[in-house]
Amino acid sequence: MGDQLSLWSDQLEESAALRESARARATDQAARLADHEKAHAEFSGALAAKRAGLLEIGTRRREIEEELVRSEQRRGLLAELSRAHHERRGLLRDGLVAAGLVQPDFLGDRLRALPGWERSLDLYLGELADAALLAPGQDPLVLAGELSRSGATGTLMRPLPDGVAGIPVADPAVVSTLADALGLEPELAAALPPAYLVASAEAALRLAAAHPGIAFLSRDRLWARGGALHVQGAQTQPGLLARQREAAEIANRLPSLRAELAE
Repeated sequence: MGDQLSLWSDQLEESAALRESARARATDQAARLADHEKAHAEFSGALAAKRAGLLEIGTRRREIEEELVRSEQRRGLLAELSRAHHERRGLLRDGLVAAGLVQPDFLGDRLRALPGWERSLDLYLGELADAALLAPGQDPLVLAGELSRSGATGTLMRPLPDGVAGIPVADPAVVSTLADALGLEPELAAALPPAYLVASAEAALRLAAAHPGIAFLSRDRLWARGGALHVQGAQTQPGLLARQREAAEIANRLPSLRAELAE
């Protein structure tokens, strides 16, 4: 009987040792499984982030490609408009040369528009942007007669003395004088009709009524003088100043777009 009890005791100890070993292995396997699950979760998260990043890159690439196409198309349109304007001015230039003005100089080539006001300034200036500037002492009536006989039509502008000043308008809505907005020398500024840039269309109407002989321009492609209100639609093709500004913006933007696309 004692031998049997001893055998059972040994078996119980052996079973306990086996259970303890199994429990240890289970704990170790559970820890390993947790580590694997953690690594899998981290990998899945990294993979999802990578996929999202690739999707974002692909989306941005398409956006850049589309913007490049639009920019190139717009640049082509601006170039075509500039060519057409150059041809129209060329006819006037030929007439001026035939009339005796050897090297015609145009007002539009002297202008440096206040940023953001190009459209309104184009609207106000109109054909004045192609006005031929006369040299000091040159008789405008003689040249006008020759120009008329040559069959050409155009505008002649003679600079006025520096002392000829525009009519001052003191009002909080006034943003700038026309001369400052165009970067003109005093003698050319004096040759233009008096005009001011103002903060709003409402201010343009109010000041035009109060100062009938002066033009007031707003950024809304609108200007008023006296009771007349001149308006330009948003879809109108850009004039000289707006074309210059937009062409410069596109030229500055294209290299960065191409560089970003290459990356």
